[in-house]
Amino acid sequence: MSFVHPAFLWGLLAVAIPIIIHLFQFRRYRTLHFSDTRFIEELQTEQKRQSQLKKLLILALRILIIVAAVMAFAQPYRKQQGDTSQKGSASVLIYIDNSFSMENTATQGSLLNEAKNQAEAIVDAFDESATFLLLTNDMEGRHARFLSPAETKEEISRLQPSPESRQMHQLLDYGISFMEEDKRRNRQIFILSDFQQSTATLPQLPTDSSFLLNLVPLHPNKTGNLYIDSCWFESPVFLRGNECKLHLLLRNNGKDDLDKIPVKLHINGKQKAIANTDIAAGGDAVVEMAFTPDRTGWQQACLEITDYPVTFDDRFYLSFRVQDRQPVLCLYDDKENRFLHALFADDSAIRYQTMPLRQMDYSRLPQQNLVILNANDAVSEGCLQELRQYAEKGGCLLVIPSTKAENALSNEIQRALLLPSFTTLDTHRSRVSEIRMEHRLFANTMEKPDERVLMPAVQRHYRISGELQEGRESIITLENGDELLISCILGKGSAYMLTVPLEDAFSEFQRHAIFVPALYNMALFKNNPQAPYYKMGGNDPIPIDLENDPADELPELRNKELDFSCIPEVRNSYNSSEIFLHNQIREAGNYLLCNQNDTIQFLSFNYDRKESDLRNWSDDDLKHFCRERKNSRLLTLQNLSAAAISEKIAGNERQNGLFIWIALALLLTESLLLRLWKE
Repeated sequence: MSFVHPAFLWGLLAVAIPIIIHLFQFRRYRTLHFSDTRFIEELQTEQKRQSQLKKLLILALRILIIVAAVMAFAQPYRKQQGDTSQKGSASVLIYIDNSFSMENTATQGSLLNEAKNQAEAIVDAFDESATFLLLTNDMEGRHARFLSPAETKEEISRLQPSPESRQMHQLLDYGISFMEEDKRRNRQIFILSDFQQSTATLPQLPTDSSFLLNLVPLHPNKTGNLYIDSCWFESPVFLRGNECKLHLLLRNNGKDDLDKIPVKLHINGKQKAIANTDIAAGGDAVVEMAFTPDRTGWQQACLEITDYPVTFDDRFYLSFRVQDRQPVLCLYDDKENRFLHALFADDSAIRYQTMPLRQMDYSRLPQQNLVILNANDAVSEGCLQELRQYAEKGGCLLVIPSTKAENALSNEIQRALLLPSFTTLDTHRSRVSEIRMEHRLFANTMEKPDERVLMPAVQRHYRISGELQEGRESIITLENGDELLISCILGKGSAYMLTVPLEDAFSEFQRHAIFVPALYNMALFKNNPQAPYYKMGGNDPIPIDLENDPADELPELRNKELDFSCIPEVRNSYNSSEIFLHNQIREAGNYLLCNQNDTIQFLSFNYDRKESDLRNWSDDDLKHFCRERKNSRLLTLQNLSAAAISEKIAGNERQNGLFIWIALALLLTESLLLRLWKE
């Protein structure tokens, strides 16, 4: 047994005090004379023996109390059995989990503050020759190098909560790749985390026996959390003056039922709706909120709840664009198509206009979301030129063939619009076999049809040439491999082409359920529809509606409230533009994408909700993991001093607590002996 403070052992000399008191405790006796003292002498002898035994017991207890107290102050310790720590100069990897879940409260503030304090104590436990590699969720380049103890403590003090949520085993593999070049024998890894089950995948942690893996769990005061998981609109169309319905998913992973939880909806800084809901423990609830947009243009929205202490997920940002009505123009020869009229004419979200080709007003084209060309006769070269320019500038064009599409006049229309030509009329009966569900016409609109669903039959259709076209894409395909609906890229816009007229003699397409989303979404989304929000932490492309060439003027992403601005990377792909943020967004919120003073669109970003689930591995789970891994051990360092942490890391088990309990037990025994043993 060794001692942390051996100088306190000099206190054992204090055992002489009760011994001296015992030896020099004399009493003066008074002599009494009796006629017969025989019985008195026997009583005196018996009482004297009892008194001596009591004094010896009290003396022994007092000596033991002093010895136990001195030992407690000297803090004895012993080496733990089976300790695998190694001596010599150390190479140490310290991973501090600085994700949002570490903002939860503990006995000494937030979990992150406790982790920083314990990390500094871990650094102090090693000598000056040790080198340290500090690892956090940010994976910053300044941490990808070995640091001295002083530099490590300075970097630890700078740590702040990070929006990044990463898998623990991937971070450790990244850090170990740097340490493998160090050939020191004493190589240790310290993991300071709350060990969330969603990020701490224990079976995948490093198994290299050349490293000593130290698990340092931090336990929060509260393990429950209420948060907004996601939200969605009931309809992708937002019209001024029409009611819109927003649905949001609330989750409660706590152990208590929550009643009357208020949820607030703010649009453009003003509260527009409020709702209350009850959520059972460990459950979730879908809340519906209705509002009516009172103006057109881009809108910034924010959903808000109140929860403590984890607050990063109490707000959810989204943005959307409100319009009056979606303009659709149909060009025809003598008579408009009855199926198109039935679909668009009475729809409150569509402003449907029809116009004979001979009366066409070219000035109306730029304002249209969709232009439908449904002509049987020849179309003038000037009209085709205007339609092509409309599409190339970002418009959406649908070409429906005539009943005489195989003639040369029809193919002149296709060639003028840079579309594939018709070859022959196939009269073999077929049926739709495949729909490209990931295309924007069907994505998030309908589920993949079941095999038992009867797809529309096609009695006759036009075959099209297999010549290559820019951005050509098959959307609906027949059983024989021919195409029913295709799309092609025209400049910044797109053109769709059917291979059947909308007539019952050719197909059932116009009477089938897939007809509605196909044409309706052409009218709604002339370009890729914008998502109401995006998740932070990734580098997925974000489609934008960029009119000018990005080489001339680069767009800028701004947030005045956060005093933030950046220039994202812009890439052009066919007729669309996309931006890549490369993790430049560090705070959730509503952002403005602008080109100088012109607004392009609004973008909303939210934190990843992976950190919202506060369920973590218990100490029993971690102990079981360490028993299976010989190179692992569990270190519980909360509420320990720096010296005690050093002893824990060195593998020393302190015994001062045992001696404190022994001293208290001896004091209690002495008190009972003095109170109950009467002479």
